[in-house]
Amino acid sequence: LTGNIILVLGIRKYDPSPDFQEKIAPDSLIFPNQVISEIQTLIPSSIPANWKLSPVLEVAWKELVSTALTDSEISNDEKDLISNILSNLTEYAKILEEAVADNVITPDEQKNLTETRKKIWNKAFKQAFDRDGLSHEENELLFKLIKILKSLENFPK
Repeated sequence: LTGNIILVLGIRKYDPSPDFQEKIAPDSLIFPNQVISEIQTLIPSSIPANWKLSPVLEVAWKELVSTALTDSEISNDEKDLISNILSNLTEYAKILEEAVADNVITPDEQKNLTETRKKIWNKAFKQAFDRDGLSHEENELLFKLIKILKSLENFPK
């Protein structure tokens, strides 16, 4: 699963009974404030075990989705931004995998990794600002991306 965001949404009828929580799969987050017309949105809180992602993408996916969900919903702009960030991080993960294959990261490989991180930032920044202005949520996603990219500077060392 490369190049695309993995975001699964499901719809379930809202049931206010006490045993409602027992009917919910444990890998789902419930947002009661999103109950609209007897429906409730379920979003997985973790990546299902059968989805294999590189460690870079798995960490980024979890961090970005949890950041986007701070207001209990993911807008289309947020979804597009996350999708594009993950698509660009897929390229980075491939370059990193090739670089560590021989257990040595050469200066050229390190330069390529650094340039790719800069490209990821520039593309995300441009996308976020090319719209009708930067929303608070998009701003938070950009801050999270900075943290992710900073953590990648020291990986693997």
